[in-house]
Amino acid sequence: MEKYKNLYITVLTVFTLICSACSSDESSNAIFTDDEIPRIFFENTWLNVQSIDSNTILSFNTTVSPNDGATYKWTLDGVIISQTKNLEYLVTQDPGVYTLTFEVNRNEVVNTRTAQLTVN
Repeated sequence: MEKYKNLYITVLTVFTLICSACSSDESSNAIFTDDEIPRIFFENTWLNVQSIDSNTILSFNTTVSPNDGATYKWTLDGVIISQTKNLEYLVTQDPGVYTLTFEVNRNEVVNTRTAQLTVN
């Protein structure tokens, strides 16, 4: 009898685990409204003051949330250098101080990050 009791408990436990693993968890699927500000996260370090040598690649990888329908723009002193989410840009500017801006526009809601970029 003890053998059947242990088997019953084991089968019931496995069944419970399978059922709980298969259920959808709708609460983990975030729903964003059209007017939410897109948040910007950088995979590598973003500093408000940056320095780079000329003829070097400036690289940033970003995560934006929410990002559905978002457009991206990187500018250097107001000149567009990329319109992609991640930046890979060969800096050919003369030595000096420039303003680097990353802009995300989602449904006319804009968020930006700006840094002072010194080219050596």
